[in-house]
Amino acid sequence: MNETDDRQARILIVDDALANVGLLLDALEPEFDVQCATSGTEALFLLEAGAQPDLILLDVAMPDMDGFEVCRRLKADGRTRDIPVIFLTAEDGEHDETFGLALGAVDYIAKSSPMAIVKARLRNHARLVMQERRLQREIAEHKAAREQLQVAGMVFSASSEGMLLVNADNRIVAVNPAFVALTGYGPEDVVGKDPKLLQSGRHGPAFYQAMWAALEATGTWRGEIWNRRRNGEEYAEHLTINTIYDEAGKVHLRVALFSDITEKKASEALIEFQSCYDALTRLPNRRLFAERLALASERAHRDRGRVALLYIDLDHFKEVNDTLGHHQGDALLVQAAHRVRRCVRESETVTVARLGGDEFTVIVPDFEGMDEVERLARAIIDSLSEPFRLGDQLAHVSASIGITVFPDDAADTDGLLRNADQAMYAAKRAGRNGYQAFNPEMQRAMSMRVRLSQALRDAVQAGQLRLHYQPIVELASGRVCKAEALLRWEHPEFGEVSPAAFIPIAEDCGSIHCIGDWVFERAACQAARWRSRFGTDFQVSINVSPRQFQAGGRDFGRWLERLGELGLDGSMLALEITETLLMDTDQAIADKLAQFRAAGVQIALDDFGTGYSSLAYLKEFRIDYLKIDRTFVRDMTPDSKSFLLSEAIVTMAHRLGLKVIAEGVETPQQYALLERIGCDYFQGYLFSRPLPEDAFEGLLRSASCEAVCP
Repeated sequence: MNETDDRQARILIVDDALANVGLLLDALEPEFDVQCATSGTEALFLLEAGAQPDLILLDVAMPDMDGFEVCRRLKADGRTRDIPVIFLTAEDGEHDETFGLALGAVDYIAKSSPMAIVKARLRNHARLVMQERRLQREIAEHKAAREQLQVAGMVFSASSEGMLLVNADNRIVAVNPAFVALTGYGPEDVVGKDPKLLQSGRHGPAFYQAMWAALEATGTWRGEIWNRRRNGEEYAEHLTINTIYDEAGKVHLRVALFSDITEKKASEALIEFQSCYDALTRLPNRRLFAERLALASERAHRDRGRVALLYIDLDHFKEVNDTLGHHQGDALLVQAAHRVRRCVRESETVTVARLGGDEFTVIVPDFEGMDEVERLARAIIDSLSEPFRLGDQLAHVSASIGITVFPDDAADTDGLLRNADQAMYAAKRAGRNGYQAFNPEMQRAMSMRVRLSQALRDAVQAGQLRLHYQPIVELASGRVCKAEALLRWEHPEFGEVSPAAFIPIAEDCGSIHCIGDWVFERAACQAARWRSRFGTDFQVSINVSPRQFQAGGRDFGRWLERLGELGLDGSMLALEITETLLMDTDQAIADKLAQFRAAGVQIALDDFGTGYSSLAYLKEFRIDYLKIDRTFVRDMTPDSKSFLLSEAIVTMAHRLGLKVIAEGVETPQQYALLERIGCDYFQGYLFSRPLPEDAFEGLLRSASCEAVCP
């Protein structure tokens, strides 16, 4: 700010939150003389002891004495009543703001406000304080010399705004001290000269022609103008010009009055930038993206052209964010934005935008053919697949891109964005690190997804869900000693819906929680029934979605209470989880797993070998079983890599004290190879498909604990 005193403005910050105080100190100390108090009592003590701040930045919510009470006491004390008080609050209530201003505060700033806005408003208030003090000094000086000065001269000299007088020949005849302070020009530099010496060059002839036309017609002009100080620095001013006429009605003097609004303009420019651009990547944000997409579509409609929209989502970004932290995640997003821009930088008509999170878009108007768009998509995918250097670490992500075209696929921006989003998810379902162009089938699939989502919400109450059980057989004895509960959905309109289709939908729409509770209750009741009939060592395993563990998921305490009500030992139940759950760094997830383990519930790691298969998970979490994925078993022959990898998994698991279950066993050869490497359990069509409850119980009864496999 342009100081109006020979020292920095003093600010007293009163806030009991040390983190907030630290942030404010870092932001304000380079520009202000800052003093802090961590309570209202301490602030009043400092003021009583002689502290003389120019401004008080006062938190509303404090434990011993809230900000309103502190303000009331300040305004009641003649020594402090004139110190401007600015409330700083995390709340955004009209009543509180009105109350605070009624107490005598001069401003009310939300803590959520960008720091640049906070600083700009503090500068304005500090400037007002300094200007007021300077004005008071000037008035005192003029009072001492008022016998020697005329009233007009006193007003001219005392003004805190710059003033200059210009004669009828457009020559400067006088300037006031504020003019000197604001422009750096002294009277000796400007008197007798044309005011155009102040011009910055930003405005063309038409601007000044309009100004003079207004002066000639009305004698007055008011507006914003950019001028230049003596040191060459450009500044913005709010300028008012009035004309004084002589008795003959001719121009006698023109009086120009102006104030420096450079910082105000900078703040406005910042606000405008933040409303249209992403602060992190400096790319157009969702608002500006929508405007440019609408504009490109309008032009294409007028010119009978086409516009392609690419919707980009980073694959595995969440893992980077969770593993390396949000700071490194932000650094990756900045680099990703640069790479996408680099892929399209040869064209000035292409817009790259960030919609939020790890989602980017590219608007491509006037393209020649889909080959051009697909080449761009491929270039972006290849660029984003390269490793990202984040400090001393490397991070790897990829990209899934959806492509849609105006007007082929949709006639409005909402439809284009919806289509591109659907195509992007199709690219993810196709294996990620690729692109998909929108087609009408995607719309039909999305419509079906919405219908399934709505139907799922009523599936439990409507009695449409069933559990089937697949036997898990011990290789050494041939006994059926376990069963995996598998969910089935029979809908009256859609028929039997595959779990692969409806489980992801249930996870997305939140139905997975009530469905998971139903699965647990049904499976636990069946386990209690079979325990009483077939022995105490029979175990039922259920699949648990990561969404059930994550934020907003279930508190599993009720599950454990229910086991006690059914008279079941925790070991009668096993939870099948995936590595995706273990990759989440949320401590609450680890605590919930520990809660199950403490109750004796066993944990099986499903689909082992298809994901990261990190030994770190096996070390950090107590796992009881590894389940070898069916893709390994399917390709298993004596000399195959699948056989060697399966053998390695079994050997490693046994050394760690874990048991191994092989899934998808369908042939005697697969069985024999699993027996050869010492696999503990298997399940698959070789023994039985998943069966309804009654059929499974009949199988248990006929097996009667005898060997059931070769």
